[in-house]
Amino acid sequence: MVLSKMEKIQSVLAEKRTTFLLGAGASVPFFSSLGKIEEYLSNQKLDESGKSLVMVIFYYIAIKNNDLLIKHILEDKSELKDDKVLFQYSRFVYNVIEFLKLRNSRVSPRRTNIFTTNYDLFLEAGY
Repeated sequence: MVLSKMEKIQSVLAEKRTTFLLGAGASVPFFSSLGKIEEYLSNQKLDESGKSLVMVIFYYIAIKNNDLLIKHILEDKSELKDDKVLFQYSRFVYNVIEFLKLRNSRVSPRRTNIFTTNYDLFLEAGY
């Protein structure tokens, strides 16, 4: 019997230990990509005030909107209700939980690992 790609993925998720790594682009377009920020900060021609400016820009494009996520998490009411990125995170977490339900807990524990390289709180807000 030949399994489809989806059946193979379902089999692995239901039977194996799984770990997911969500990379830095997972929260785009809610948070902007950091682009060449490390290159700018390590540029020898940039003085301290220039580096400070780069860090302020970094804050505004990559961290500041976490306050909306915190509000969503703590108060469960915010303008993020219809946000597409939050929806995708919620969908991801929901699907991981659904696959964990398929596991035979005597053979394979019902747990998974999720790591992120992001500075955002979407995983916390997504379930």
